[in-house]
Amino acid sequence: MRLWSGSADGTRALAALCLGGWLLAGAAGSAGALQISAASYDMKNGDSSTPGTSLKDDSYTGGSGNPTVAYAPLAGGKGDLTDGAIAPSNWNITPLPFVGWRDSQLPNPEITFHFTDLIHLDQVQIHINKGYSPSSVDFLMGSASRNVVVNMGLSGAANDWVSFPGLDLTGDSLLVRLKDRPADTLSRDWILISEVSFDGTVIPEPATSLLVGVGVLALAASRRKLGH
Repeated sequence: MRLWSGSADGTRALAALCLGGWLLAGAAGSAGALQISAASYDMKNGDSSTPGTSLKDDSYTGGSGNPTVAYAPLAGGKGDLTDGAIAPSNWNITPLPFVGWRDSQLPNPEITFHFTDLIHLDQVQIHINKGYSPSSVDFLMGSASRNVVVNMGLSGAANDWVSFPGLDLTGDSLLVRLKDRPADTLSRDWILISEVSFDGTVIPEPATSLLVGVGVLALAASRRKLGH
């Protein structure tokens, strides 16, 4: 049997199988969420606390901006927030893993994370200092947005991971806005975080999906030949 007949039926068969390959590739990409690494992130740098403890993104490299200057615009690089190191104790004991912003200098700080591929984002996790946590977090990706209240739980640890599941967002960049606490809240003058991670799936490019479709077509044809 010939792989390609050139007839209308053959054209429809090729289109159907290529579409099937595209659907199979998409299904494979969404079968299970995995941790996805950000290629870079942009933000205004953190600050220093009294009497001078650095809460700036001291390890920020690979982009523009000066990580030694408080609230300097940082862009195109990576640093403390994606290096895999979380704060093991309170900010005044091990300050280096933290990035912190004072609300009087930068209300509702924003971080934009960039990804190499188009992704479907299921969950974000942020490692937060309990004494200086945001009240909620906005997640904006593409034309969609989510707002999730921060729940720090009941553990006695100074810091903890907070999970934000079920985001169901698609795009190649994510804006994270950390919302300040109300004015009458204790320790509402700072927000301190030490790490951000992402769970989701990479969405296959159309060219990759077409190749999968052609592969499915070739496999079907070879099986038919073996059947004869």
